[in-house]
Amino acid sequence: MLSIENISKKFGPQVLFQGASFSLGNRERIGLLGPNGAGKSTFFKILMGIEDMDGGQIHTPSSYRMLLMEQEWHPQPNDTVVEASLKVFEDWHNAKTKLEKIAKDLEKDANLLVEYQAAENQFLSLGGYQIPSEIKEILSGLGFTEDHFDQEAVTLSGGWRMRCYLAGLLIQKADLLLLDEPTNHLDMDSVVWFENFLMSYPHSVMIISHDRRLIETISDKILEFSPPKLTLWPYGLKKFEASKEERMEQIQKEVLHKQREIDKHKNFARRFGANATKARQAQNKLKTAEYFEEEMEKLQEAMPIEAKRKSKFRLELTKRQPKVCMKIEKASFGYDEGASLFSIDHVWIESGKKIGVIGDNGVGKTTLLKSLAGELDPLDGKVDVHQGSTISLFTQHRMEELPLNGVAIDYLIEKSNNQSISFVRSVAAGLGLSDVDMEKNISVMSGGEKARLSLSNILLQKPDILLLDEPTNHLDLEACDSLIAGLKEYEGTVIVVSHNRDFLDSMVNQIVHLKNGTAQMHLGNYSDFAQRTQTTTMFEVAKPQKDQDNKSKKSKEEKRQQAQARQEKSKVKSDLLAQVKELDENMDAYKEEMREIDAFLIKPDKKGSMLFADKLKRRGRLQDKLELSEQKWFELQEELESID
Repeated sequence: MLSIENISKKFGPQVLFQGASFSLGNRERIGLLGPNGAGKSTFFKILMGIEDMDGGQIHTPSSYRMLLMEQEWHPQPNDTVVEASLKVFEDWHNAKTKLEKIAKDLEKDANLLVEYQAAENQFLSLGGYQIPSEIKEILSGLGFTEDHFDQEAVTLSGGWRMRCYLAGLLIQKADLLLLDEPTNHLDMDSVVWFENFLMSYPHSVMIISHDRRLIETISDKILEFSPPKLTLWPYGLKKFEASKEERMEQIQKEVLHKQREIDKHKNFARRFGANATKARQAQNKLKTAEYFEEEMEKLQEAMPIEAKRKSKFRLELTKRQPKVCMKIEKASFGYDEGASLFSIDHVWIESGKKIGVIGDNGVGKTTLLKSLAGELDPLDGKVDVHQGSTISLFTQHRMEELPLNGVAIDYLIEKSNNQSISFVRSVAAGLGLSDVDMEKNISVMSGGEKARLSLSNILLQKPDILLLDEPTNHLDLEACDSLIAGLKEYEGTVIVVSHNRDFLDSMVNQIVHLKNGTAQMHLGNYSDFAQRTQTTTMFEVAKPQKDQDNKSKKSKEEKRQQAQARQEKSKVKSDLLAQVKELDENMDAYKEEMREIDAFLIKPDKKGSMLFADKLKRRGRLQDKLELSEQKWFELQEELESID
């Protein structure tokens, strides 16, 4: 049991929380919500004793263990992935080391038997000899293969190191696990595994995350940070948001009512203040108006902080977009000749498409974005961007390009191509940067603030093609919603790499799945893709499982599931074939009409006539339709190949 009594914390002049009290039982799942800078990470540090609180008390049983996920971790040289993960579990590693030492000394001194038994009991109480196999299971869930287990951990990229570290935290089964953006370095499959792991975790979890789906799935309570208030709500995300919306509506109604009362009383005072017979009454009306103003200020303070800073932005393009903004033909992508990560045979990207790119870490998602942006050349083939189309690329490293000797708002105004200051501020506010943040020198901004500033700059360019690499990593849920709304209304093309399932579901209409060296195209959002590929995996022939006789038979349930899978496969395939047939017929019709028009246009007596001009325009429209139909035909063929 964790008990928090009347805790308070200031950060400079800002009161993060004051007088907060609540308790936490066993096996609770609590999602921490609130805007960036509201004190969520600070709260974790206070629980761990890393940072002091200004007042209050925190009570835990003597044996109560809390673990905090750090934002950086560095493995020791020469340690393998498995060894490095096990060393994160310090108590187990130290107990194992002690037991091995006593066992070695026991060969020379039999009097150490009692000490050996005590050390062995301590080792076994921490999981004992089962821990190495359990850590491998967790590492596998987080995306490692057996080939990785003996690899030196220091050779891993930063993202894979953090997975290695996360495995070492999860295996310890602490009474309270404090997770700060744990999915930032996970791919989609690992996020789903991690979500299921937390659902079955035997103790309590507190989690900060920009992943709405994760918070929604695992949380049974919400800890809301709305400075200076810190409130624990006894329900999950959906009910919390519905309740908050009701509270906001009620407060707004009361504010409107009080504003009307204020206006009524002030109008009376203005009208009759000079009237001798009503002067006293006018003064009373003014006092009443002042009382209502004080009450209204209290109501506005009670408004959730997200409502106070809520800002929407709209990115408008000033020029007409082409039908197809980008063509990729027989291209392979990677950094080194002969080491292609994946290839794309034939893809035409229509203007206005919102495309999500997914795949395991290391398959080439960022490489694809850099290649489309022109920062990397394809190893072979070509990427053709429509002449005149502009491209902007956001990656996590863009913040390193920010000037450190300037003020944030001045930097954005300078980069915004003469757009209004109010629009610049609205875009920044939509991503969670307040007016106070915008007056900061860039050198003192946090990493998250710099990332949001860099993303604001990219959005303000209003490019025809917007390439985004994990844009939600440093956003709170409110800022994620604002970004989704802005991108949905954006008329340009968006290609985004993200592991945020809610973001992909809400924003994209096409998925590119990088897998096994190819780019597979899927129509629809992430849920459509997941449903289709889940069905597809059911079609795959299962590997025989060995039992004692190596002759286990399929159960009736397995046969029923396989029959159902075959039916679903047949239906999906039939639908796709019907679409292909319709496209074939349409393309034949377009080509036939174009041939008829061509025969008309070559007649010398038809040139210069109004009918000639009309036929020429009609042919251009048919050509556009033919190109789009061909592109959709290729996409459908790839989907058919994926289920065959």
